Amino acid sequence: MYTPDAALIAMPYGTFRCNRTIAEFWDDLTGDGYNDLAFLHREMTVVDHTTVHCTGVWTMNKAYGRLVRQIWNIGSDGTARMAEEHLEVLGSITGGPPERAAVEARLRHDMLGAAHERV
Repeated sequence: MYTPDAALIAMPYGTFRCNRTIAEFWDDLTGDGYNDLAFLHREMTVVDHTTVHCTGVWTMNKAYGRLVRQIWNIGSDGTARMAEEHLEVLGSITGGPPERAAVEARLRHDMLGAAHERV
């Protein structure tokens, strides 16, 4: 789902460029048991007919964080590929599903508060 020259900025892990190194990063992470990704919130902004930006908040079974930015390019055939992904790990989840549920509830509460502040 990445463009051939894509960049993945995964803080605090580092920056990874090109499909091969990005795939290696995800393979290592999922091999360590990080999986079951869920987006609690995702906003998409259409920049033009070939570019979409995304931001959001996510959890996995062992971590949670924010999606600082994704830049999606839409090709002439309609296929969307990610040119850039910047994510930040905000914390770890070590207590299994009960802790994840508590983290998700806190993140939803925080997002609600932020939405009210914008109004």
